[in-house]
Amino acid sequence: MSNSDPIYVSSDVEPYESNCTSLCNNNDDIVDISSDEGEGPMHPFEIAFTYHSRLGAISKGNHKRLMYIYVPDIQRLPKGKWWNDMVMEFALAMWMERFLRSHLRTTPLWLLSTFFYTKYVSDGFSAIKNWSHGHDPFDNDIVIVPINLDLRWFVVAICFPAQILMQSNSSQCCIFSMDSLGSHHRDIRSKLIQWLTQEAEARGIGGCRSDILSLNLPVVEQPNLTDCGPYMVHNIDRFVRHHDRIITSVLKNSVDDLRTDMIWRSDLAPLVRDNVATQAEHYQLAWQRCNNFSS
Repeated sequence: MSNSDPIYVSSDVEPYESNCTSLCNNNDDIVDISSDEGEGPMHPFEIAFTYHSRLGAISKGNHKRLMYIYVPDIQRLPKGKWWNDMVMEFALAMWMERFLRSHLRTTPLWLLSTFFYTKYVSDGFSAIKNWSHGHDPFDNDIVIVPINLDLRWFVVAICFPAQILMQSNSSQCCIFSMDSLGSHHRDIRSKLIQWLTQEAEARGIGGCRSDILSLNLPVVEQPNLTDCGPYMVHNIDRFVRHHDRIITSVLKNSVDDLRTDMIWRSDLAPLVRDNVATQAEHYQLAWQRCNNFSS
């Protein structure tokens, strides 16, 4: 695979170099981390491919988790199909790899796993308190939480979470929901503020402030009921690119400024599904070559 062969991992058209060897054997910087998030392989011939994900890793740096994509998962990639957790995890992992190659990579950012919020709501703080071991949410400028609720994907972004702490007197903590179907999810934003409060208590770093700016952002809306996954990836990408401008507009109470297509690029959102499918096809072909499978 040469640099002339584009592999699209986001809503922007940017190629990068990859090959079978790197996909199969690039283990020098990998630490496989066990978790409750998924199961091991069912049978080698049911696996479409494997990849390594940095999402929700319990440590900074290059620590990754080995993830499996099965044949039924990749059958959800075509138009008109709803993306399940495993497809979303793959799409976000590919976005994260692209982010780490971009000029924005110095932005302190934590993109949580798609399983995080569900685990927190169903089993409580004790079930996820170790997920942030070695990865302090208060050290990040942006914490991104993908959420699946009633077969709908949307995202919540927490900006400057350290400013929730009582001793902080600098910029304000902001929490934004972004839903391509237009819902506001005020209760879920409140739930994630509760999670931050519990994190602060668990770390013994004092009380939390109540003056948190909580708002829904007017993002690109999907034209159907099945594209919430791809549109969530797109809206994450656009938010991260323009988070400074977005936060400035919000603090100035100029929310109407956020409706500009220069920020959200509605023309790029429909490309995400095909871009992720192209990336998955690349991984699947490499998996087959590396494991001597025939299609």
